[in-house]
Amino acid sequence: IAVLERGPSGRELAAAYSNRSQLSMLACDPRPAISLGNKAIQMAKRLGDVALESHARVNVGTMKVVAGDLSGAKDLERGLTLARRVRDDDHVTRALANTASCLVWMRDLPRAFSVLDEALAFTRERDLDGYHSYLLGFEATAILLSGRLAEAADRAHALLARPNLMLLSRALPLTVAGRVAARRGEKAAWAHFDEALQVADRTGELQRIAPVRAARA
Repeated sequence: IAVLERGPSGRELAAAYSNRSQLSMLACDPRPAISLGNKAIQMAKRLGDVALESHARVNVGTMKVVAGDLSGAKDLERGLTLARRVRDDDHVTRALANTASCLVWMRDLPRAFSVLDEALAFTRERDLDGYHSYLLGFEATAILLSGRLAEAADRAHALLARPNLMLLSRALPLTVAGRVAARRGEKAAWAHFDEALQVADRTGELQRIAPVRAARA
């Protein structure tokens, strides 16, 4: 950003702002996530770069919702619409995944399940396995929050049994498995929680660490 700001204001700088916004959003740091994201949105609109505007709007929308500003849902919806317009599979999937995760944490479970169904079908059809596994963790979480403990545990254990499951995709199902075991009074809860904490701590991201810490408490 420091280098690009010394030159012409073009797509590269807008992309740098949006990527920095995304990193701040992942770190749950609202001020730069929203301010740099909005900069990127305005530049992308001026440049006519629909895909870049979509990326930035998803960053801003997600951060707003996480910070308690539910108007961010409109940014997420707009980001998804733009991604569909340019038919970019990665942007569409990211917008769906972030929307689904926000709906789960907002406890808007009917809408969460609807978006999860769409996102899982989309990723399955396109062999986007990393995204697909990640979304299955949110589905297991939503099932748990709806009170279907046995089904949530089954989904979590099935996901954890997958070979080559990405590190980022392990924290949620481990937490779900731990919470179900805890509600059942099973000592196995701590094995799941301990591994979940190891995974979450390795990411260094609050969005992964906080749910595990809350579950352990």
